[in-house]
Amino acid sequence: MSKVNAKGRAKGAMQPFVQVLKPTLKEPAWKALSYGARCLYITLKSYYFGDNNGRVYLGVRKAARELGASRSSTEIWFRDLTQHGFIVSTSGGFLGSDGKGTATSWRLTELGFNGEQPTKDYKQWPNIKNIPSRKSGQTVPKIGAPRPENRDTCPENRDGFAPKPPPDRPENHVTTSIPRKVKSSP
Repeated sequence: MSKVNAKGRAKGAMQPFVQVLKPTLKEPAWKALSYGARCLYITLKSYYFGDNNGRVYLGVRKAARELGASRSSTEIWFRDLTQHGFIVSTSGGFLGSDGKGTATSWRLTELGFNGEQPTKDYKQWPNIKNIPSRKSGQTVPKIGAPRPENRDTCPENRDGFAPKPPPDRPENHVTTSIPRKVKSSP
């Protein structure tokens, strides 16, 4: 009888591997992905254990560490995988009141979910609609990280140093000086 680990899976029964189906590799959506997005998909799929689709947890920071990439590139790759129909977010990441964060959970559309058949949304690419696009930089901040002081929301003025628009009235300039009163001596 084989030993069972803490998650109830048999140890040593089979060497771990990541399976990417050959028909998926032939899809136009797969071919349109960047190499980074493809590597991220394989990394994301390595967190799938056969019964946790829809609860595949992988955040941007951890994925970036595993891929040896920057967080901004990894965010773009997550967005690309979503827009091409390979993954769907089932719950967003957040930082709890206790200071412990939870990563975003993902559903792989190539695989079944809750006893249903796989949706394979990537087959409808590039006609996929209603995919929410997240702006870059929407990650959960680290504990104790300083908050950015510049809260400028104008897209043309992100750094706060853009030229100011001309005033709607002329500026007041003082052109004369007011004489001072001089005390006379007795």
